[in-house]
Amino acid sequence: MAIENVVIKTKLKIEYTDGYNEKTGEEIIKTRDYGNIKASAKNEDLYDVAHAMSSVMAAPTHGYLRCDESELLKGDE
Repeated sequence: MAIENVVIKTKLKIEYTDGYNEKTGEEIIKTRDYGNIKASAKNEDLYDVAHAMSSVMAAPTHGYLRCDESELLKGDE
């Protein structure tokens, strides 16, 4: 039995610094989510958009995440 993975939702997340912990001095990392991304969007395009968005953010960014939500479907053999 073949199982097919079908992406139904895609989000772009940008990780950024939101200050420092007063006790430990460690960075506080938060994430900003952007939904309504086409599931067919190419990774390179998402990266370029995230990079452009990070250039206008006040806080330094740490990373870009692509989060896909998928449905597993039983395929015909």
